[in-house]
Amino acid sequence: EVFPAADFLRHVRRFATAQLGRSRRPGHEGDLKELLLERNPLGRKILFDQARKRTLERTGGRYPAPLRAVEVVRLGLEEGPEAGFTAEVRAFGELAAGREARALLHVHTLTQAAKRPSAAGPPPPLERAAVLGAGTMGAPLALLLAERLAIPVRLLDRDAATLGRAFDAAAERLSNKVKRRRRTEPEAQRTLTLLQPGLDPATLAGLGRRSLLLEALPEDLEIKREALAEACRHLPPEVPLATLTSSLSVAAVAEGLPEPRRLVGLHFLNPLPRLSLVEVVAAPQSSPEALAAAAALVRSLGKTPLAVKDSPGFLLNRLITVAAVEALRLLREGASVEQIDGAMTTWGWAEGPLAVCDRVGLPQALDIAASLAGSLGPRLRLPPLPWREALVEPGRTGLAAGHGLYLYQDGRRRAPDPKLYRRLGLDEPRPAGAGRSDECLHRLLVPMIDEAARCLEEELVPSPAQVDLAVLLGAGFPAFRGGLCRWADETGLEEILRVAEGLSSQVSERFEPSEALHRVAARGGFYGP
Repeated sequence: EVFPAADFLRHVRRFATAQLGRSRRPGHEGDLKELLLERNPLGRKILFDQARKRTLERTGGRYPAPLRAVEVVRLGLEEGPEAGFTAEVRAFGELAAGREARALLHVHTLTQAAKRPSAAGPPPPLERAAVLGAGTMGAPLALLLAERLAIPVRLLDRDAATLGRAFDAAAERLSNKVKRRRRTEPEAQRTLTLLQPGLDPATLAGLGRRSLLLEALPEDLEIKREALAEACRHLPPEVPLATLTSSLSVAAVAEGLPEPRRLVGLHFLNPLPRLSLVEVVAAPQSSPEALAAAAALVRSLGKTPLAVKDSPGFLLNRLITVAAVEALRLLREGASVEQIDGAMTTWGWAEGPLAVCDRVGLPQALDIAASLAGSLGPRLRLPPLPWREALVEPGRTGLAAGHGLYLYQDGRRRAPDPKLYRRLGLDEPRPAGAGRSDECLHRLLVPMIDEAARCLEEELVPSPAQVDLAVLLGAGFPAFRGGLCRWADETGLEEILRVAEGLSSQVSERFEPSEALHRVAARGGFYGP
């Protein structure tokens, strides 16, 4: 029955009174299903076989609790409620003490700690914001600011066509949200009115003091410096500045700026709307006030800030790039795309390193690798092959182009490009032999663990908890394993050193464990005393 809101309770009482003494309406369909499935041994077997199958499809067999829940329900139906309750208590006790539960509790602790604001309290709320650059990162960031903060956002770009595309994309995204009933039409229209296009930096003069400027221009040091210097001529001196960068030195960007202490770095991950981790990069001159304002902004956008020191690649790109470069080496040696990425996804990662290269964009991924190799040494050097010429052809730059190492349709990854091996001048990949998947997995994971030890020794982040948070939220590390450092400790650093030394003798000296990793092992692990 449906009743009007006016005088609702009176209608309900009258309806309920009218039902007194009446027999329940027959539920032939429900009774028949119950008879055929729950009350029938053969039907129950079919029902629970399907439940197990669907549970395995969704969890990959990596989370034991859902399967135990299915088994507890089956016992309760077949042997009675008392047996079901007893099985439930036993299952809960065993699962709560299991490795997966410990790992997931660790993940929960990390994510909750990251959400807490600083002890100094949040800075004053923003009244306005501005974004320089309406490209791949700037346009979605401006829309996110307008949606989440409900404040006017000035979106500036020198190119009117780029601005037009950005506003078309914003309107389309909001329209899709209205269609999916995630926004109402008035809410979408209000958000669009908060986006204010501009071509002239002089319009920044109207921002006021309670504002923040985010620069999202291409990864070119001089372009960023010039744009920020021009913006500073029109902004009040206390307005915090943030440069969006994935590899440039924030300290270098700040050179020549008036009040360089107000500049911090923000490394948003791509795709910006979906990934929640943001590295907040502290250059030596960055003020605590600017860093606090940047971290507060990240939280207000529904994302998780991770404070890192200004260093080549920051934290996450260093960890991802060592795996991506090793994946390209494996490809060069004859492993297939499916073998390389499959080794990681079967282990639990959300995607493999070659798929990550496509998502980031092949030109950008190769640029980051080359930049880090120049700063950090040969362990990040690409294999001896003209990768850029072979990989980055027109229309083959990755996910955004619909064609890269993989083929894509409607934004969804389909299959590896069948012409990839010929483009790279390689023979068809060798069939996967026994142990090939394990070799791929070890060659991808061990360098990441070694790099984590190096990053901690260089004090990029204060503790292994930040490393684990980065890979969990930013790289798709499997939550049921708890994080890279946590998993390494559970596995045993001595075992990881043994695997690394074996790879060093059998594959290449680049796998020789660093002194930093040896020191981590000597003190009892990443989380050791």
